[in-house]
Amino acid sequence: MAALAIYVRQCLAHYKAGAPMKYVILLTINAVVSLLYVIIASIIIGKSALTVSVISNIVGTIVVAALSYTYFQKRKFMFTR
Repeated sequence: MAALAIYVRQCLAHYKAGAPMKYVILLTINAVVSLLYVIIASIIIGKSALTVSVISNIVGTIVVAALSYTYFQKRKFMFTR
């Protein structure tokens, strides 16, 4: 995840084409990995690891992804390299 985040950051910093979508995909992958981690942890420990904190983290990430998509759609003209 860290290597992907650094790659996406560099794409955004250099205004490369497709960089905003890579960022939204990174956020989505982060939410999915967090959810999978909770599911696997719940199976291993035998009780639900799904807490309010985890739920709010996943929902927050999805909201940020949606807002970022809208934000970058309005600035699509900037990412043309």
